[in-house]
Amino acid sequence: STPAERAMGKSSSARSSSTLRAERGADAFRRSVTNNDSHSTFMRRSAAFVVAEQPVSTAESEAFAQEVQTRNDKDEKLVPNLCRVFREGGWQLLLAVVVAAIRGVELPGITMAFGLIFQAFNFMPSDPWRMQHELVICLIIFSCIGFITFSFQFCASLLFGHASERVTLDFRIRSLNAILHQDAAYFDNPRHAPGKLITRLATDAPNVKAVMDARMMSVIYNMTAWVLCVVIALVHAWPVGVLGMAM
Repeated sequence: STPAERAMGKSSSARSSSTLRAERGADAFRRSVTNNDSHSTFMRRSAAFVVAEQPVSTAESEAFAQEVQTRNDKDEKLVPNLCRVFREGGWQLLLAVVVAAIRGVELPGITMAFGLIFQAFNFMPSDPWRMQHELVICLIIFSCIGFITFSFQFCASLLFGHASERVTLDFRIRSLNAILHQDAAYFDNPRHAPGKLITRLATDAPNVKAVMDARMMSVIYNMTAWVLCVVIALVHAWPVGVLGMAM
């Protein structure tokens, strides 16, 4: 072949390759346009479906929403009831209260023992041996008061601690049981989210326990001691008793 023929062949092959590339580019452009049209059509249909599925607010639905809101507000208004908490303690809590009340006799017993000491000193001029005898009796009385106070303090602390743990455990079990028996609509309320319920369950139980721990024991035996001291003061010297009650 001549050089002219070879040049013509190269030019024809170049034209055919450029034509093939142009056709491929046109096909790719048409495919992209078709895909864009399909995607746009799908988005329009999806938007129309979402708009069609939106709930229509009616008077019945608004009344139901208002009723649900009212129930939720009532659930938030909790009435504290210590008697119900104490009732869960049973006989163990009652025994702990009795032991704590006996523990409160310590202060009136000490006051009576001090009275015996002052009476023993009255025998010093006339009968020193009898004074010593009376003081030994007072020493024995003080020792008995200390031992009894320690024993009842230990028993009361043990009983109150066990009763508070029992009530706290029962409270947690019953609360969790009540939560697990709720229907699915109960958890749709944001106030009843699982995280908030677990937090309330973890924080409310120690608050119940705080009602029945050593602080309650201190209140009981302090009240017992106060009442007995007032009675002793009114019996032996009523003006001093009235003055103490007034103060």
